[in-house]
Amino acid sequence: MWYWLCLWPLIAVRLANSETGEAVDDARTMLVPPQQRFPDELERPVGSAVKAWEERKALLAERRLVETLEVAKPLGYC
Repeated sequence: MWYWLCLWPLIAVRLANSETGEAVDDARTMLVPPQQRFPDELERPVGSAVKAWEERKALLAERRLVETLEVAKPLGYC
């Protein structure tokens, strides 16, 4: 339920190291039950990043995750 707690900073590190695929895998893990649900302003863009990756839109996926991290920080998620 709380595994996502370690995933936010891991996603940030992976993005900083240009490991977008791994970051998306971690983001996907955050959306799978029984993980705690996030506020819509976080859950929607995380889902959007995962969807973009699945559609082979790597740059869009990366951008969505970066944007989501910017929203997550002031909310205290990372």
